[in-house]
Amino acid sequence: MLRRYYKPFIIIFAVIALMEFIVPQQCFATDDAYTTFVQANQVYKGTNYSKAISLYNKALSLGFAPGGLYYNLGNAYYRNGDLGKAIASYLRARQLLPRNSDVLENLNTARSQTIDKIVPNEPPAALRQFLFLYYKFSLDELLWMTAVLLAAVFLLLSIYTFFRISPIRSFIKITVIVFVIIGTTAAVKFYNILSHSTAVITSKEAVVRAGPGDSYAEIFVIHNGTEIKILEKKDNSAKIKVDKKKGWINVNDIDII
Repeated sequence: MLRRYYKPFIIIFAVIALMEFIVPQQCFATDDAYTTFVQANQVYKGTNYSKAISLYNKALSLGFAPGGLYYNLGNAYYRNGDLGKAIASYLRARQLLPRNSDVLENLNTARSQTIDKIVPNEPPAALRQFLFLYYKFSLDELLWMTAVLLAAVFLLLSIYTFFRISPIRSFIKITVIVFVIIGTTAAVKFYNILSHSTAVITSKEAVVRAGPGDSYAEIFVIHNGTEIKILEKKDNSAKIKVDKKKGWINVNDIDII
């Protein structure tokens, strides 16, 4: 009987473990990666922003990808005059550090300096407060909370097997409800991150065309730092949506988040 209750939770635990494995984690970084990160910070303090950018990217390539690195990389790009890549780095930092006020402030500062002045279509503040689990917690935090709640369900089920009293049964129901809410939030966030539907213009300007390729007519032009939505990709082109307008753009002009 107990095995029948455990089976679905064991499957869910395996899914959580897989999601943790797929999402890049800084804990797998080598000592060389962390050393490179420290060197990059020192170079940044010396105002050699180009070299700092190179070292930060090297640390990323070695598997070290905490939110602080993306934040520092964004600052280096910003100081080096590369607004588009700065915004892309701040957006990645926000995914990992959603409650960090410095990340949010620098992102808004960079956004205010774009040529197109197109404000990203984000939910109202009231909705963000209502969906605080999604907007205030990173995917990694949500996965850990889901894993802890799952372990709590296992423990409570085990206790209930020997002590069939109503308070334990009530605790199980409450824990399962909270587990479902947080687990669903984590799953939605996981899907949205892996869908790579957001991008930033990193070239000085990018031509948006009527179809996938340079042979199609030009519709409009967007500039460095503008955030766009990716609708689909075909070869070296991506269909985008920006400020209620749609078209195709060369993928070399964007950094997909």
